[in-house]
Amino acid sequence: MDKCYSYVKLVFSILLMYQSLHASWITAASGTHSLVLQNASNEPLQIQVGKSPKFLAWHEKENLLVVTNSESNNLSVINLNTYETYHSLPIFKDPRGVIFDKNGGSFYVVSKDERLIYRLCSKTLNVLNTYPTGESPRSITMNYARDKIFVSNNGDASVSIIQLNDPLKHKKIPVGKNPYGLAFDPRDSRLYITSIGENTIWIVDTKKMEVIDVIPVARHPTHLCLDPKRDRLYVTCMDDNLICVINLHNYSVEKKVPTQKAPFSIALDKDLSLAVVTCNKSNSVQTFDLDSFASVNSHQVGNDPHGIIFISPQ
Repeated sequence: MDKCYSYVKLVFSILLMYQSLHASWITAASGTHSLVLQNASNEPLQIQVGKSPKFLAWHEKENLLVVTNSESNNLSVINLNTYETYHSLPIFKDPRGVIFDKNGGSFYVVSKDERLIYRLCSKTLNVLNTYPTGESPRSITMNYARDKIFVSNNGDASVSIIQLNDPLKHKKIPVGKNPYGLAFDPRDSRLYITSIGENTIWIVDTKKMEVIDVIPVARHPTHLCLDPKRDRLYVTCMDDNLICVINLHNYSVEKKVPTQKAPFSIALDKDLSLAVVTCNKSNSVQTFDLDSFASVNSHQVGNDPHGIIFISPQ
């Protein structure tokens, strides 16, 4: 494991100062091989990572940030308590989605070209397990209560459901073409999947292990996230420059919110008051008020922003 101290302590002191004032967001600017950190009242701060960073995961208790670098075939892991940054060995082949386990002791990484999920130790970055997926996996999410992993298989129009305490129970459920983003609702065990190839959202009942509904949305839906406070689902639709707002009571699209060019990923703050959206072709992150859907602000963040997350004050 190669320790990298090129990101000086001052950078992370600034980050912690940001956090003490307000929740911050962090996005992966794929085209500039960097992370961009932003507080509501400050200018963005840029930190170099590996080549073509795509997805991010943060564990609040451990205060660890993991970034998948798809062209470097490795990870950047930042401990926001000690200011240390580590890079894993390039053992993956085009790493994509990443998620921590419940306690933060390990995390799971999608290796797209290997059709594998890696489980790594958060402290040592040693590989603990691997799990097979379908063709060209992309995003990953979890049912923490049931120890299940869900993976979108973009290449074979399916979702893998992996029971961690019994991987032999691995099941694939057919969904729409080119599935990508995932969101799991623990309240009713339903999984929501974007189908880029069919411009739809597929809904899987993970208890019955079957598709229960399909919702038409705008063109090229990529990522999505749940708002349990308002019983809504927000979907970024790149080709129409829209966020589709879905009512979870009747699965209707109740509003279409215009964005800047090519909205890709979306995240909500802890209070469920704001949404932030990466806009690929505008090279920006746009912030929205979730009550009014008004655009609050926009920041330039570097070329081709992908994943985005909120970091809460510690």
